[in-house]
Amino acid sequence: MNCNGDLGRSVLMTGVFDLALTEMVLRLVRPGDVVVDAGANIGYISALAVRCAAPAGRVISFEPNPQLLDQLRQNVLANERATSRCIGTVHAVALGEIEAHVDLVLPIAYSQNEGLAHIRRSDSDEGAVHRVPLARLDSYLVDQSVQLLKLDVEGSELGVLKGARNALVERRIRHIVYEDHEGPGSETSLYLEGLGYTIFVFGWSILGLIVAPKSAGRLAQRYEAPNYIATLDPDECLSRCAPRGWRALRPI
Repeated sequence: MNCNGDLGRSVLMTGVFDLALTEMVLRLVRPGDVVVDAGANIGYISALAVRCAAPAGRVISFEPNPQLLDQLRQNVLANERATSRCIGTVHAVALGEIEAHVDLVLPIAYSQNEGLAHIRRSDSDEGAVHRVPLARLDSYLVDQSVQLLKLDVEGSELGVLKGARNALVERRIRHIVYEDHEGPGSETSLYLEGLGYTIFVFGWSILGLIVAPKSAGRLAQRYEAPNYIATLDPDECLSRCAPRGWRALRPI
């Protein structure tokens, strides 16, 4: 997630938080779909997905930060009540490759951007610490198929995906959207490609969403994080994203 100033600039420039990601969710999620929001924060994408998946859909949100859980639950519940028969479930755990307990670090800059909390990477990480449970996504999905996995876990994306290996190998997660500051050659992208996913980079122009092969390079604005989508169905992804215009700029 971007720094606080960049978040504000994104909303100021477009009127929507992370315009390209918002548009991608609106294009891909349909009534009855199952969506997983890994690193849900206060629930912006979770709430949006609840609206899109209604009726009869399901949104499963994961957020380990105890300081955000009340707001996340309130946002999911409010949107659940506003829809018809869409179930939103919140799990207060971090996702990773193993079952354990880990340190969630709230760095010094956390007071300016609550999206910076992350699983401890080294002993040099500074900030407040919360001990939180770490779980594998496979433990929650079992035989469940997922239309969209949104992944924003501040550098722990590969661990989350390794903890979902059964679902990935069994091709039960159709599309995955994720931030990746390391670019298309990152371990995360290579891991997904090794499991049969096609990687696209996406961004936006005044005319609407732009989706291109990963070789196209960065499409995000300079104040936005680079977004990628890994898909088992590139034809569906491209066809849904092809129409010009914006759904994100219309009332939902």
